[in-house]
Parts: sequence; C-alpha cells; structure tokens
Amino acid sequence: MEKNEILIRFKNDLFSDRDKYVNKILDALREENIEFEIITADDNPDKYMDFEYAIINEGFINSQLVLMDKIIQDKKTRNYLKNLYKKNIGNAIITDYLGNDTNVVIPDYIFNLKVVGIGHKAFYEKNIKIIEFPETLSFIGYRAFAGNKLKKINIPNNVKYMENGAFAENLLEEVILSTGLTFISDYAFTNNKLKEIKMPSKISSIGKCAFENNNLIKVELPTGIKDIYTYAFSKNNIKEITIPENLKIIHWGVFFKNDLQELIIPNTVEKINCFAFKSNPIKEVTMPRRFEYEKDNIFGTDFWEGRDDDTELKDITFIFM
Repeated sequence: MEKNEILIRFKNDLFSDRDKYVNKILDALREENIEFEIITADDNPDKYMDFEYAIINEGFINSQLVLMDKIIQDKKTRNYLKNLYKKNIGNAIITDYLGNDTNVVIPDYIFNLKVVGIGHKAFYEKNIKIIEFPETLSFIGYRAFAGNKLKKINIPNNVKYMENGAFAENLLEEVILSTGLTFISDYAFTNNKLKEIKMPSKISSIGKCAFENNNLIKVELPTGIKDIYTYAFSKNNIKEITIPENLKIIHWGVFFKNDLQELIIPNTVEKINCFAFKSNPIKEVTMPRRFEYEKDNIFGTDFWEGRDDDTELKDITFIFM
C-alpha cells in the first residue's frame, strides 16, 4: 500500500448494517470530490504489504522523466521510456520492496492493478537470492535489482525494456533473456558470474559495459546486431566469437582482456576503435586490409598503462583480405 492510502477492515462479520455505514463513508468522499477505489476482501491485501507501488499517470510519468534526465541523459532512451509509460497508464509499477524475504514472488496484480513495471532501485541491495517475475511485467528500471545475491533469473518475454544496471553486481550464473528485448542497456549485467549468454534474435545493440567482468566463455551474437558499445564484453574468458556482418563499428575495448586466440573480422566492418581486442592471447587474425595500419591501436600495447598482459603484435599472424 502507498503511504497515503487507508485500509478499513470490518472485524465483525455479523455486522448487519455494514453496507449502510460503508455507503455513508463513500458518499462523504464523493461530496469532497475525492477519488477512491474499492478493494474487496477477496483481494487479500496482506500479501501486498511488502510492496510499495505507484499508479502510472501523467504526474508519475513527468517525475520519472525528470529522474531519467539526471541519470541517463539520452534523448532516444528517454522518448522510448516515455512512450512505454504512456501505453501503461492506469497500471501499477512497484517502487520499493519493504519485506525481508530473500525468496521473492512479485505479484501479477496489486489491488486489481496490473503490475507492468519495476521502478528505479526498487529491489536494490535487498539481499534477495531468488526472484520470480510476473508475466505482466513490461519494463525494469534503473539498477532495480542491482547489489543482490541472485544466481538465476528468467525474464518474461513481455519485458521490452531494461534500464541501466538493472541486474549489476549479483551472483548470476544463468540468465534467460526476454525475447521481447531489442537492446541490452549499459551495465545491465556487469560484475556477475555468467559463463554463457544467448541473445534473443531481436537484439540490435548491446550497451556500454553490459557484460563486463563476468566469466563468459561463450557468446552467441544475433545476426542482426548493429552496435556493441564500449567495453561491453571486457574482462571475461571468451575463447571464440563470430562477428556478424551487420556489425559496422567495433567500439573501444569491446573484447578487452578475454581469451580469444583466433579472430575473423568480416569485410563489412567499417571501423574498429582502440583496444577493441587488447589483452587477448591472439595467434591469428583475418581482417580487411584497410585496418593494416591500425592494428597497433586495435590489438597492441596500451601506452598509457604499459600492462604486463598487453598483446604482443609480433606473436600474431595477420591475414589481410
């Protein structure tokens, strides 16, 4: 329940004049033009007491957009989220978890309101080990589940949007992603224990540091992916990667500090930024000839750091096409 709500329980089930008194209360509220909703006993309000929630309306949307401007400052993301909120006006978003359970089941409905979203930091650092999401869920907010002890999650296919850092800093070993996702946000799963991740076919971009500092050995990139941003897969154990032909730019440090030994960069790649494959034990690279004079920056020493694990270019066989 929200702090401005009052729950009235009639303790005497034999109270024959209950309806008369309820109607008096309702009539008084109507005279004051106060909006209200009627919750029946069948709704079992006790099971909702661990969850604070808000009803999505214009006021709520405006407050969230102000917050977005402070946190993300990205116009495209802001507009996407705004449209998503507008499609869900009248539904509920969970804004805080008040309980102490480490095994949490998020309800589909709270007082007849469909739960469609999880708000910013709603479950942040709550010591949660197991979480079950409702099928009604459509979006997950900024760092909503960060800093917990989750080992496995199954994100419902209705989820179309996750904000930055949604599941960062957990103990995740297994993640089943929603097939409705079209992009993975910045820092979404950074600092976890993932060994493998399978991307839904609709994923077109992967955000900055999205899977940084995991234990990834295998990654299957969808053929339609167009953007993988800075350090998205850095500090993992990836042994092989197939770069799809739709990928035009490989950004800074995307595969920095992995375990790649062979690499084929398709001719469709137009740009490779510095340190994209730095600190890998690469033995052979097949790549377009236009990158021949950029290989020092792409694979070689970080002259700002002078690290011991820098890739030695003399140990790499380059095959240009």
